[in-house]
Amino acid sequence: MLPFFGWKVMGGGDIKLAALIGAIAGFPGVLVAIPIGLAIGALTVTLLLAFKFVRKGDRVPLAPMLVLGAYCSYFIAEKLFDAWARVLVSS
Repeated sequence: MLPFFGWKVMGGGDIKLAALIGAIAGFPGVLVAIPIGLAIGALTVTLLLAFKFVRKGDRVPLAPMLVLGAYCSYFIAEKLFDAWARVLVSS
């Protein structure tokens, strides 16, 4: 997550939150939680820009989207990994 901080995409609090999500979700869960949170964040910012609620260059907090991604991964991470394992084994 540190490259996102260096590119000024995420703030320091978002980095710490991502680390906390990783500590709570564990190794396989964090591989689902963070990308889902970032995808939700990208979709949200795109919609906010499209409907002109924010302007380019405005700061939008990413923490709610990261938490939503962690919440979603809590329910789907195991199913996703099981499906992926079935794909790999059947190949």
